[in-house]
Amino acid sequence: MTWQDDLQRLDERFAAKSVSAAEYRAQRDEILASASSVPAREPGPDPRAAQAPADPGPAERREAPITGASTGHQILIGAIALVVMVAAAVGLWLVVLGDDGPEPLDNPVSAKPLEAVVSIIGPLPGVPDANSGVLGLDQALDARLLAPGEADLLRAAGVQRVGFLGSTSGSTGYGVIIAELAGPSQAATTAEDQRHQLASDGYAENGAVNGLPRMTQTTDRNVVQRVVYASDRFTVRIGVSRAVGAETEGLEEELAGITNFVRSVLPPS
Repeated sequence: MTWQDDLQRLDERFAAKSVSAAEYRAQRDEILASASSVPAREPGPDPRAAQAPADPGPAERREAPITGASTGHQILIGAIALVVMVAAAVGLWLVVLGDDGPEPLDNPVSAKPLEAVVSIIGPLPGVPDANSGVLGLDQALDARLLAPGEADLLRAAGVQRVGFLGSTSGSTGYGVIIAELAGPSQAATTAEDQRHQLASDGYAENGAVNGLPRMTQTTDRNVVQRVVYASDRFTVRIGVSRAVGAETEGLEEELAGITNFVRSVLPPS
């Protein structure tokens, strides 16, 4: 079994909720660290190539068959490339998801553009939403990812695009909306405005998730729980939902788990 297989199995266990977000990050770091010490093998067709670990880098590349006198040279190049790729992946995940959280000074995630932040957080557990990525406000509104009032207040704050990450795992839906503001003070004000907008839209504050106010709305169709906070110049809105009639026990834990996952990249200011 390869380290790519180990990563895929870990992703499947996380999607099935058999490991917590903290355990997922720790085990992923261990797998990537172990992979960096495995001797490179001669490249060749790999039927499991599509199972290579997802990361913010380019998609996997298939090398041409190795023939003739250049075999040794190409093997050496392949070995060097493998070591560099693994080292880069290990470094990225240790920075983003390590025990100490995002690197605070040399390369803060908050200094990166919106596209990079969305890529670093990566796909959420389960089946990804087709709308995941960076969208204009009108696109997000048309896709029903934003309510009209929230879209209006973001537009008034100078926001033109949002990052969206969504997925479905079993009966649970996950959604993350990231908006980029001019600076930390604007982000803090806008996050507060977003919480007030949720209240206007029928959400009620009931408890907290790791110190962040939890907002809940129950309709005739579903139950939705959200948190909103500022992280440097970004606002972050995280939500989980289940259809009415589905088992809602444990929904608070789902919100806490996905919030911790996102906070490891974008911590509250």
